[in-house]
Amino acid sequence: MYYTIYQITNLINGKIYIGAHETTNLDDTYLSSSKPVADAIKKYGKENFKKDITHILEDRPSMYLKEAEIVNEEFVKRKDTYNIKPGGLGGFYHINNKPEKRQQTSMLSSMKNKGKVRHRPTAEEKEATKIRNKKMYELGIGPYSTESKEKCKQALSSEEKRRKLRTVMKGKNNGMFGSAFYVNVDTNEKRRFLQDEIIPEGWVSIIQLKQSTMKKNWYHDDARNFLVDKDDERIQTFNWKRGRQK
Repeated sequence: MYYTIYQITNLINGKIYIGAHETTNLDDTYLSSSKPVADAIKKYGKENFKKDITHILEDRPSMYLKEAEIVNEEFVKRKDTYNIKPGGLGGFYHINNKPEKRQQTSMLSSMKNKGKVRHRPTAEEKEATKIRNKKMYELGIGPYSTESKEKCKQALSSEEKRRKLRTVMKGKNNGMFGSAFYVNVDTNEKRRFLQDEIIPEGWVSIIQLKQSTMKKNWYHDDARNFLVDKDDERIQTFNWKRGRQK
């Protein structure tokens, strides 16, 4: 896998776009998922754009860090670029700012990933992300930029904005609407199931789990876990041990 920073140039007006892209083929035909770039290609024709790979990085965190260094607040404000937001966090501005688009994207993602086990970051990936975030903090870019911090302050200080956000994210506009989180009592794995899905054996709703643990305790037989009443006769009969087997 190659982790690249690329530049797209409009050969007619000279405007450029810089983005991050993961690929197994450095000669692929990918240009950009940016709406401004897509609109420009539609207007001028794909033949009037060229793509150059400017950097190849060793991993995803390094790729986004480099993008954040180049596509900063000053870069976005320039008149000769198609970038509409600072880099380093992925290009979902046009999705996050449109509730109907966010809902559609969430539904498509749920359908695509139905039945799949969510990726859990490895220790190496966590350490790489930690290093990237620390570097972004030192450079004052991405979420640590002055403008990002100011936006956070304004959002936190505005009760009106909070009310609007609660309204926007309510009901079907919420990406998690119609689903709930469950936990596997044997593996402790957590995942989200839709309302119309059949819940496999061994999975318990997290809400039900929290409610049930008020009156019950976890026991195990070195192989499986059991959530039972504290005075359940099987505890003594089978010599179950208190706690959960990991």
